[in-house]
Amino acid sequence: MKLDRYTQKYPDLTDGLGNPFSTLVGAQYSNFVLEIEPIGGDINTYMYDLRIFNDNKYIGTIDDITAISIAKNPYIYPTPATSPVNDYGVYSTTSDVSHTYYEITDVIGFSKFIFYKGTATPLPVNLISFSAHCQNSDVTIDWITATELNNNYFILERSNDAVLFSEVAKINGAGNSNTMISYQFVDKNVISQAVNYYRLKQVDFDGKTTTSEIIAVQCNSLNENFLRIGSSENYISLLFNSPISGKVNVQIFDKIGRCVISKQYEGDDFSTILVDKQNLTTGIYTILVTTANGNLTKKIALVK
Repeated sequence: MKLDRYTQKYPDLTDGLGNPFSTLVGAQYSNFVLEIEPIGGDINTYMYDLRIFNDNKYIGTIDDITAISIAKNPYIYPTPATSPVNDYGVYSTTSDVSHTYYEITDVIGFSKFIFYKGTATPLPVNLISFSAHCQNSDVTIDWITATELNNNYFILERSNDAVLFSEVAKINGAGNSNTMISYQFVDKNVISQAVNYYRLKQVDFDGKTTTSEIIAVQCNSLNENFLRIGSSENYISLLFNSPISGKVNVQIFDKIGRCVISKQYEGDDFSTILVDKQNLTTGIYTILVTTANGNLTKKIALVK
């Protein structure tokens, strides 16, 4: 990674279009901006802990060093798949007794950091994974939190179109926690052979909510070994373990459940399908393949 200690003296107060960053309105902040840049890889998949040491000459307008938090812009929350938010996210921050350093944990993505004192509530839950998989005709949903702050409960929601969601379950949160916690729920009322979409809604004790990204799962009727996925510069390759005939429908969904590619292929005894990926951006995609004998979903990560 590349560390630029001070990219500017004071943080920008607006987003470049004249819109003020809501977190910084009326707040106190340091007279430095610390910027960390990666030198390779997918920056949105990094997760790390950060400790910033205090030097009083960098405190800026902050009048109480015991009340300092670390804020980050842009911030990615609550999971690595979430799109970056162009504002300062305030993280739950710890310090030593003498306040010689401040530390945040399980940070996602690289960007700019400042010392902060204000009224913004720290991000309540650091959700480091959210996934779903089939078990026979049921779907098991798992999620893991690294930290929780003021977390009352989760609401798990399901949809069959990624637009209209209904509540499936309510699961109590841990309140406040600095240790990793795993959660699981088994959905026994899924729509068979259909794509089922899930999202988590996290609710604070004061009623504020945060919603996760959407994940998709389909309980398949075809064996996992029926199909392998490959990727070249311009194409996604669907490689069948034996030649097939007839119609094959291919749909590709992005991380929020939108269908970005829908194609139908037809032929006799073909074992490979090439799907043009030039209009796809870097990210995680779900591929749904439907044949006369059933269907299968696979995930693929694209880096462009």
